[in-house]
Amino acid sequence: MRITQHSPFAREDDPETVEKIRKGRGRFAAYGSSKPGVRREVRLTGQTELRKVLRAARALKVTLQCHETVEELHRLAYENYAAITLADGRTPMDFHRLHLSTKNRLTVNYLRHARTVYDASLLRNRFSTTDLRSSYNKELKVRCLDEIASAYPQLADECDRQRRKISQTLEEAAVSLPQIEQAA
Repeated sequence: MRITQHSPFAREDDPETVEKIRKGRGRFAAYGSSKPGVRREVRLTGQTELRKVLRAARALKVTLQCHETVEELHRLAYENYAAITLADGRTPMDFHRLHLSTKNRLTVNYLRHARTVYDASLLRNRFSTTDLRSSYNKELKVRCLDEIASAYPQLADECDRQRRKISQTLEEAAVSLPQIEQAA
């Protein structure tokens, strides 16, 4: 039961009731508040949390633990893809019929999930809002893609494609893809 400020059960001397009144509907109500100070405080709190999350993602050391050739990685990635596909009850496409770009996509995804700290970090960090989790995921994914592209230049085009895909704005894409601007 929510006790409102005008409820006959609300007493000013009861700390629990005062806390319930102060919180109201939470952050969502504060965004629509008629008081500019409340709106500003909530907005700044969200920005501070976002900066902390991005700082944590940037501080994480991303390394690639891999010594195979690209062809061996294509085969390992395909086996991983086939196992996941069969577990979902679908039929995987034959390895020899896959296009090179599809093999590269599967390989980059395999390397990111299986050979970097990407999955372990996402499981370890639980965030209070979807926005924070999404920002952390994007930052960590970009860092993993950079590491993969530097270790395997043959997969750099696919890493760039995935980086552009997760960028929401042209400015983010321009910042995250300095190699393309230099080549043009």
